[in-house]
Amino acid sequence: MMILDFLFYYLTYWFEKNKDKLSWSTPLQRSSYAIGLATIALIFSVTQILGFTIYKNNDFHFPKLLFVLLGLGIMWLYDYVYIKRDRYQQIYSKYNNTINKGAGIIIAFALIAIFILSPFIVITIFVPFGDQK
Repeated sequence: MMILDFLFYYLTYWFEKNKDKLSWSTPLQRSSYAIGLATIALIFSVTQILGFTIYKNNDFHFPKLLFVLLGLGIMWLYDYVYIKRDRYQQIYSKYNNTINKGAGIIIAFALIAIFILSPFIVITIFVPFGDQK
């Protein structure tokens, strides 16, 4: 939960600082969407690793509708926990004076980028070039 709190705090800070880029949601909602996308990318990576290692075939398919529903559910859960249950207010006091805001934003965006790129990294590692159809 510490990683999610860290990501949520610094992403919200960045979105609050760049409000001109927001047109349809609040900074808190935008942060929960970004973390939800990163979480669903990690879940997709785990299913790909299971498909390549346990099932030992490259044709392992997971229903895409399930990923869409799972992603929407995860984003709703983050909205519920951080916005409606006021977890953001609790972590605000915790992370407000910890590290430099610029460094925190860079670390948060780097983690989000790694999480979102993880399915591509997994596929690159597990699918050899000779097995492409």
